[in-house]
Parts: sequence; structure tokens; C-alpha cells
Amino acid sequence: MSFVTIENVSKTFLTKAKKRVPAIASASLVVERNEFVCIVGPSGGGKSTLLNIVAGFERPTRGRVLVHGEVVTGPSSRRIMVFQEFALFPWLSVRENVEFGLDMKSIGRAERRERAKHYIALVGLERFADSFPSELSGGMRQRVAIARALAVQPEILLMDEPFGALDAYTRDNMQQELLRIWEAERKTVLFVTHSVEEAVTLADTVVVMAGRPGTVRNIVRIDLERPRANTEHRFVEIKAEIQEYVRIASGGNLSELESLPDTSESSVDSVT
Repeated sequence: MSFVTIENVSKTFLTKAKKRVPAIASASLVVERNEFVCIVGPSGGGKSTLLNIVAGFERPTRGRVLVHGEVVTGPSSRRIMVFQEFALFPWLSVRENVEFGLDMKSIGRAERRERAKHYIALVGLERFADSFPSELSGGMRQRVAIARALAVQPEILLMDEPFGALDAYTRDNMQQELLRIWEAERKTVLFVTHSVEEAVTLADTVVVMAGRPGTVRNIVRIDLERPRANTEHRFVEIKAEIQEYVRIASGGNLSELESLPDTSESSVDSVT
């Protein structure tokens, strides 16, 4: 049984003027346990909406999402979201921010402290446990957000452009930090990004969403060993392939996209 199954999901929003705005149309995707999946595509393609449906923040208009065979009907600590905005409580220290979700779950003080200590160390912020968000850099604040998400020990980590607000140097560092943490924790990750290079750097699988309403157009398996160098020949080839799908999708010419070779089950192998 697949771990996450997105089954013919459609979502239509109703505006204040009672106008129906379709955001997703018949999107389907299968994600295996511990798989790192990046979702790319043009703006307005339904990427964040799909993530919100998996999180349980939104209900699909049609279709369903199943996690380990159970239909998602609402939010759960088994599925935790990390946003682009750090969403930390400015009046709480790093330790207190990481402990917050555990406190909401009525976990005892001793266990809260032990878990917070572990995850703060995992993201490399032991020296800053008593610092406040205003005293941290953007990259450090996002590390706190990741530690807080991991502390409740979710099965699925949902990340919506988590590094989008960071400068290029910090973003590169955070990508490597996230991979290090993922390899230590082995969570299932769904990661939305507008950067194809970021997707190829991080993912086992890259999903291209396109159209208005958006749907899953292409699935590319990335079989390159980590860590990946963005100057390596095969990396550049894979990046160019995915960029072409996104370019065509951005132009709105889906018939041209459909004329490309079918990659719905393609596997991109590393050069040995």
C-alpha cells in the first residue's frame, strides 16, 4: 500500500461575489513512505492548494487524499506544515517555540525539554536555545521552525516555499541542512518550490503541476546520488528537462506539453 495517495483531487473556491474559481482539477499522485517529493510549476498551478489539502487545512471539492489508507478529513499532528514565513512566537525563546506544539499535546515538562533539546541540537542551534527570534538570522529562524515541526514527530513534513525568503547563500546552506536532517529523521516530505534547481538538488521525485486549474502533468524520478553538484552534466540535463516542462506550462499551451514524451513513470538515472 502506498503511503500517501492523492486520488483525482479537484478544488474549487467560491469568492465573496459567489464566483466559482477552480484551483485544482483531477490531480493524482502517489508518494511512498520516507520519499522526498518536490512540487514545481508556474504560479497559480495549485501547488500550495494541494499541500493545504494534504495537510487537512482545505477539503477537496472532489476526490480524496489517503495517508496509509485513511482518508484525510482535517489537520493532524501526523502532518505538519512549515511555511515560508517563519511563524515563530516572538515572545518565546527558541526552546519555548520548539516546545510549544508538545505543550499543546499535553506532553509532560521533562519529555518536552528532552525532545526540544534533541531537535534544537539536530538543527545546530544548541548555543541559541535561550535566544529570541529577533536575535536570530532568517536561516536560523527557519531552523527553529523545522525543529518545532519535527519535535511533534510527524509522519509527513509539508514545506511551502520554506527557503523562499532567504538570500541565495543562506538558501543553499539550508538545502544541505534540510537533507542532513531528512537523512537523520527519514520523514516523508512534500516540498513546494518555484526553483527547479532546488527541486533537483533535494528530491527523489519532482512533480510538475500546470494549468489553471492545476493538475499533475509530469513526474520525474531523480536517481542521482546525494550530495548533488549543480554543475555535474546529468544534473544540468535533468534541470533543463524539468525547466522545459515548466516553461511550456507557464505559456499556457498545454497541448504542446502533452506532445512531449510521457514521463509520468520516467526514471532519470545517474551517470556511472
